[in-house]
Amino acid sequence: QKLSYRAMGSSSSTLKLSGDVDNTNRALVFVKPHAIKAIPFVRDFLIEKEITIVKEMTREGPNIEESIDSHYKTLYEPAMVKEPKTLQVSEETKEKFKNAFGEDWDTVLEQDRVKNALKFKELYNY
Repeated sequence: QKLSYRAMGSSSSTLKLSGDVDNTNRALVFVKPHAIKAIPFVRDFLIEKEITIVKEMTREGPNIEESIDSHYKTLYEPAMVKEPKTLQVSEETKEKFKNAFGEDWDTVLEQDRVKNALKFKELYNY
């Protein structure tokens, strides 16, 4: 399965990549200004791994932060904003939860013992 990557960086050329899968597989690839000579290596490596480069671009200052926030929103939103009962949790993940915590996911969910980060902060003044 090919991965889909989205890349942006700081004051240097960067890579935007895409593959043959849905939007759940994405990443940012940053090449910092002091490492600009590494761009050909990064490009060749990704192509070797059958990841298609869609776009190269330069990002500076506030644009970098905006790009990072946009990309990582899909990762932090479930932990920060969504209510645990709205999450789609696979059986495999439920098993991992049970192995890690010694309790059943569905049980602790029914008992309202799973909180997102914002609710935790509110409840415990953290």
